[in-house]
Amino acid sequence: MAEVETDDSIRDVTTVSEWKEALVRGIPFYLLVPRGLKEPAQQLAGDASVPISGIYEYTFVNGLCQVL
Repeated sequence: MAEVETDDSIRDVTTVSEWKEALVRGIPFYLLVPRGLKEPAQQLAGDASVPISGIYEYTFVNGLCQVL
C-alpha cells in the first residue's frame, strides 16, 4: 500500500488519520512525499505511531515525476 502526499496534504490535519485508516495489518505501508518533506513525514508518522515501511521523496524534472 502506498500513499502519495503533496506539499499541501502533508500539512493537513486529517492526513495522519487517513494513514491510520489505510493501514492493513500485514501489508507494508509506504509514503511518497515531495522532495524535502521526508523528515517531517517521519516525525508525523512517529508521533502518531503509524508504522511506515518506507518513505520516498519525489520531484518533477522537465514535467516528469522522479522518485528519489
